[in-house]
Amino acid sequence: MSDTDRRIEQLLAALRDDNEALRDHAVASLGQIGPAAIERLINLFADEDRVIREAARQALVQVGTDAILPLLEALKDDDWAVREQAAAALGRLKDDRAMAPLIAAIKDRDGAVRVAAVEALEKIQDPRAVEGLMEALQDQTVREEAARTKEDVVQIWRAHYLKIGHRKLGRLLLGRPVDEVMRGRGAER
Repeated sequence: MSDTDRRIEQLLAALRDDNEALRDHAVASLGQIGPAAIERLINLFADEDRVIREAARQALVQVGTDAILPLLEALKDDDWAVREQAAAALGRLKDDRAMAPLIAAIKDRDGAVRVAAVEALEKIQDPRAVEGLMEALQDQTVREEAARTKEDVVQIWRAHYLKIGHRKLGRLLLGRPVDEVMRGRGAER
């Protein structure tokens, strides 16, 4: 076992300590180790203890973009807790590569994963998510979160309308013709 592997194992054990400061230090240290810790951190997404799952997610977010592809794979895992934490981490990382998989995760069979996907899309705030969020409004489990996210996305959509276009979606979101909204926007200036 290499020194890095030993250090990772010690830090993973520290995540289970009752001392919150020690756990926080372990999270930061695992994040600094980087790619060498990714696989073991993702394995912790299946842990019974939510605190451990969330600590592993925080460490993976600290690893940064090197964690994106493994997190995208984790979003396909059989275990709902792994998919939930992967979606949450992808939202924190705000990487374009996560958009389509997160939109697909809005239809996950597990409600916690659907909610995590909606929250992740809210953090990313990309107008491409609007259609998926509109579908999520039909899901009782995520309706409240999707509605709040939709309002954020509407604001982004309004700000970038001329670049994005998409009149039909605009009418759906805003509840009135896009031209009327845009005229109102000009009057606000």
